Amino acid sequence: MTTISQASGSEVIRAAAYVRMSTSTQALSPKLQEAYLRRYAHERSMEVVRVYIDDGKSGLVLAGRAGMQQLLTDVAGGCAGFTVLLIYDVSRWGRYQNVDEAGFYEYLCRRAGIRVLYCVEQFVNDGEPLSQLMKSFKRTMAAEYSRELSAKVFAAQKRLSLQGYKQGGGVTYGMRRVAVRADGKVGRDLPPGELKPRRTDRVRLLPGSDEEQATIRRIFQLYNHEGWTAAAIKRLLNAEGVSCGGGSWTDHRVFSVLSGPQYWGTQAYYRTSRKLRTPCLHNPRSQWICCEHALPSLVPQTEGELAQRVRAMRTGQDRTAVLDVIAQVHGEHGRVSYPLLAEVPGMPGWRRLSKMFGSLADACRAAGIERPSVHGFRMSIHARNAMLATMRDQVLQMAAAAGGSAVVLQSNHNLLRLNDTLIVRVAVACCRLSVVRARWRIQVHAAEPADFVVAGLLDTQNKTVERWALISTRDERRSVVSFGSGRYAKSRGLLFPTLASLFGLSPLP
Repeated sequence: MTTISQASGSEVIRAAAYVRMSTSTQALSPKLQEAYLRRYAHERSMEVVRVYIDDGKSGLVLAGRAGMQQLLTDVAGGCAGFTVLLIYDVSRWGRYQNVDEAGFYEYLCRRAGIRVLYCVEQFVNDGEPLSQLMKSFKRTMAAEYSRELSAKVFAAQKRLSLQGYKQGGGVTYGMRRVAVRADGKVGRDLPPGELKPRRTDRVRLLPGSDEEQATIRRIFQLYNHEGWTAAAIKRLLNAEGVSCGGGSWTDHRVFSVLSGPQYWGTQAYYRTSRKLRTPCLHNPRSQWICCEHALPSLVPQTEGELAQRVRAMRTGQDRTAVLDVIAQVHGEHGRVSYPLLAEVPGMPGWRRLSKMFGSLADACRAAGIERPSVHGFRMSIHARNAMLATMRDQVLQMAAAAGGSAVVLQSNHNLLRLNDTLIVRVAVACCRLSVVRARWRIQVHAAEPADFVVAGLLDTQNKTVERWALISTRDERRSVVSFGSGRYAKSRGLLFPTLASLFGLSPLP
């Protein structure tokens, strides 16, 4: 907003001007509009005391138009300091798709005693029926112009996208933009944020560096075939120092790779739409405008389709695919168990299956298996007690080998007193397969207090101890500690490969 000194003399009418230009390529620049409005005011004994400017702002919505917002704020607050508002034409006021919105803003000015004049229009905005009709007609024409222009631009972008050209926006990881001249000759790479050199140029996508291409293939391999989640892949890449466009990896960036059709050579347009400044919509896949073989593929298209299937199954969105897998596993093995289901990429874990179907047996019946043979991950009471007794004997043996003393408390056979000072609780953690990843959960704080928890983490078959965990109940604030089979599990510092290493001993012969 530009402020100009007030004129002297009560005969001069104080006026303000509002100018707007939507794009920098328009001929009707703010300077030309302002100059015209000043001449218009001078010829009618008016003095322009304020100028509100919105440069490069669309007239479809009020949001983002600081000049217009300040104008309405001044008018509503009663501190405008002028009695006439000059506007070049009706379309500068706005191209609102609801023409009543423009009328409402003008009514706010008129209610505050400010008259709105459209300087180049052929009608006089004096409130007469004819001028009201002409003004409404002009507002409708301004809105229709935007609709027609939007349809023409979309048709042109659709035609170009079907030829394999990229239509605006940035690029995802492992891709680069190149300018293509009108004669089809490929020009130089375009850095992020840089526009194409000429208006007649087009933009294509090409694969990035060899390191980025290798990372993309690795992401698909981990997600589709090795059972890694997006969060686990994110932690892995960040731990290895792999940069994602100069920043860190996030779940969203991993999914943008897994869901990007450009990685299997397809240029897709209209995945999202926001016509006429409406809220952004995610269009269904059937509405995408795709050009296959538009660029070299980094992974086969089957890998991209498998990634979408895996994600839909893990999130529970594709019930049919989950039931088909259950039926297939039962047909191949004659039974269904969580370890068998975990071998199928994308198969949900027991928690997701419980939310979807109620239980594994209910899921089998939904898959058409009349008498399912179901084997879950939970151990029987007798098997758990036997496992605890074996682990307790091993801990006693290791304590003696380390030169200490250990006795079993009579109140609870799972509690041991080490060196007459420390209380150790022995626990067993069954393997729980969730979202194709092994998980172990250990209760830290029990009814009977202990200084440490020594837990054995069973293998995926829940037959033998695979790893050991040592948890200090004084240092650990969590009530339950979860472990994952991923290389970068959060609680990996508490794990030991053997019980001997937990006690600081070399492996027993």
